Amino acid sequence: LRGNVHTRLKKLQSGMYDAIFLAAAAVNRLNLDVSAFHAVKLSSQEFMPAPAQGVLALQVRENDAALLTVLKALNHLDVEEAVGVERKIFSLFRGGCNLPLGIYCEKHADESDKPFFKIFAAYSPEVKDYPRYYYFQTALPTGWDKKLSDRIRLNKPCSVFITRDIKDDDFFSRSLKANGYKVNGRSFIEFKPIPFGTVPATDWIFFSSKHAVTYFFDRKPETGNAKLGAIGKSTAEALRSYGRRADFIGASTDTRLIGKQFASLIKSGRALFPQAKDSMRTVQQQFVNKEQVLDLSVYETISKPVEDTPYSDIILFTSPSNAEAFLEKKRLKSEQKIIAMGDATAHTLKKAGYPSVYHVPSYDEIGLLMAVYSI
Repeated sequence: LRGNVHTRLKKLQSGMYDAIFLAAAAVNRLNLDVSAFHAVKLSSQEFMPAPAQGVLALQVRENDAALLTVLKALNHLDVEEAVGVERKIFSLFRGGCNLPLGIYCEKHADESDKPFFKIFAAYSPEVKDYPRYYYFQTALPTGWDKKLSDRIRLNKPCSVFITRDIKDDDFFSRSLKANGYKVNGRSFIEFKPIPFGTVPATDWIFFSSKHAVTYFFDRKPETGNAKLGAIGKSTAEALRSYGRRADFIGASTDTRLIGKQFASLIKSGRALFPQAKDSMRTVQQQFVNKEQVLDLSVYETISKPVEDTPYSDIILFTSPSNAEAFLEKKRLKSEQKIIAMGDATAHTLKKAGYPSVYHVPSYDEIGLLMAVYSI
């Protein structure tokens, strides 16, 4: 694909291509309106950049005090520290610009205002290999770098079970199998639609799962001018399959935080929540004014048998309902590693006597893979 940004967009619009990749920086800098297209902006956690990508570093004479003073005012300390983490990991691989290693680091502060780093990485031993994805958190000033680089460098294949049905185009299982893992998957629940009538007038409609999207829009409801919210990117993708676009997409694995952000966004507006029967209603509970909340049950969850589940070194539970259905019939062994998708799932496992669980950094395929590869 050749030409400047405008030319490339014209080629897309003419039908020459079904989809194109553009640098977000170019679109933003040129202030282009891409609303006529289905535009998806990939985050740095999904589309991992090279270490220190996009950072401008200036080299000056060490005795030039005046220039150093000027540049110090321009320096962003948090970015400097984050880039230092990225470069430190990169140096341990002793690679050049052709090394298939992506690293992205963010500096954060915990509830006590103590700093820590979130580190996202993608690595392929060879360019032709399927990449492996990693996520780490560290507050340690020293000692973390070699441990982290060794974990990235050393692949440790094992058996993995995920509580969802495996599909042929499942990136999660394809990535793991390509790296020597044995993958099985099966959902322990099934869903039954619940009929509903006219949708009440509302400013927003918020979906906490892909299933809520499916069982709501399958009935072709009239939604008026209501804006749409999604708990995360996977749910937003489900909306797109019905020709709808989410006006709000949660960007955290903390459902309570998403609920608070959504409640703050809509201010005094009303929100409809298509949901499962007996939903935990975590997002709705973050609203101070309960009259803003309208619940609508559009499906119910039914447990399925779990007797034929194979033993696996790692078990990834995708929902509270799947965890409950599994634990009704099975007990986990002490050596098995447990991954919980979301705080609600982790809470269900903790109540059942399994407090030591790993969390996914995001609800998409990359986030699930990061949790498995990082153990």
